[in-house]
This record gives sequence, C-alpha cells and structure tokens, in this order.
Amino acid sequence: RNQEQIIQSGKLAAIGELAAGVAHEIGNPLSAISGYAQMLSKGTQPPDTVKEYSREIEKEAGFIERIIEDLLDFARPSAEGPTVLDINEMAESAMKTASAHKAFSKVEVNWNLSEDAPLVFANRKEMLQVCINLFMNAAQSMPGGGEINVMTCIESGNVSLQVSDRGSGVDEKITGKIFDPFFTTKPPGVGTGLGLSICYRIVEKYKGRLTFHNRRNGGTTFTVSLPKAERGGGNGAPGPEGQ
Repeated sequence: RNQEQIIQSGKLAAIGELAAGVAHEIGNPLSAISGYAQMLSKGTQPPDTVKEYSREIEKEAGFIERIIEDLLDFARPSAEGPTVLDINEMAESAMKTASAHKAFSKVEVNWNLSEDAPLVFANRKEMLQVCINLFMNAAQSMPGGGEINVMTCIESGNVSLQVSDRGSGVDEKITGKIFDPFFTTKPPGVGTGLGLSICYRIVEKYKGRLTFHNRRNGGTTFTVSLPKAERGGGNGAPGPEGQ
C-alpha cells in the first residue's frame, strides 16, 4: 500500500509539474495573440501593420499547436507506419525547420555527413521530431551563440547521428534523469521536459539507442544510433540496394 501511494504521489507530482510547464508555455503566446487582436480591433492600423500583426498571431498560434502536438505524440503512437529513410536527408530537413527559430540567430551549423551512411527503417515524422528536438536543445544550450556540429557515420554496423554543441554540458548530478518524462533544466515557460523523453521512446521503438556524453572541451554530444535497414526493410518495405 505504501508503495502504491508513493507511485500515485509521483504521478500526481509529475502531472502537476507538467501542467505548470504547459500553462507557462501556452500563457505567453496567448497573451501575445490577445494583445495583437486588441490592436487590430481598433481598426486604425495601416495595411502593412495589419499584415504584420496577423503574421504574429499566426506564428504564436502555431507555437501553441506544436506544444499540444508534443503532448499528444507523447501520449499516443504515430498513426503512420515506418519506412526506409535516408538519415542525412532527415537531418537536413529537420534543420531547415529548426533553424527558423530565434535560438539559431547566433548559431553556426557545421555538417559532416557520411555519403556511405546506410538507410534506416523508421517513421519519417517521428524521426524528424527526434532531430528537431536535438537541434533545438543544442541551440538553446548556447544563448550567446556558438557552433552545432552534425555528423552521421557507421558504428558497429549501426547508423549514427551525432549532434554536438558548445554549451555548458549536463550536470553530472542529473545525468540519470535527462530522459525522464517531465524533467527539464530549462526555466518555467521554456520547456515541459517532454522533448528528450519522447525522443528516447521513439528511438527505442526502432531498436536503436539515444545516448549522450559531456564533451571534454565543454558542451554535449547526443547520439542517435539505429540499425541499418535490412533487405526487405522490415514489414515488407523495400530495403537499401546492395545491403
């Protein structure tokens, strides 16, 4: 009974932390939307200003939508099935999306993609989500700017994607919690602590591993390691040629 009470208390604490984080995250864009809508309702702004405010409302609404999508993705599996993917193309597509965020305004991205990297078998939407989360975390770890190094390679027969930053690294005291749901080192209103937990679950689902280590000269490297797609691709999907 005591154990059940402890588990239930833990669940309630996690839900409370999640609710607080989501409230902060959604509260800021909602305030912005309300402010822009009030100014537009006056009907005194010139056409260019109306367009600008409308774009800002659309952007803030999109931010709220992404938060909700993250929560839903954590709670339920993707409806789309896995397919054969090029990990290099995945990384490049994800960076195009992530780099639009203001966190990348002072960030330089260095690429080192292996042309010989085999294909992998996974869900495209989910793997894009993994890449975007890792890229965003790397950029946000360097608020003053810095470099992100993205590398793909073959290690022990697996295909690896490495994302390295030059931030402050991960405190040794919390390394065991970094992939826990709702755990975050970001201030309230910046993160809900779901990103890395979702990434970990997605990578494990495709028999891969998500790991990290602190770099000797500062910063962190996160590594996604996935088995290469076999001939037939699994579930009847076509595998890579010549493998």
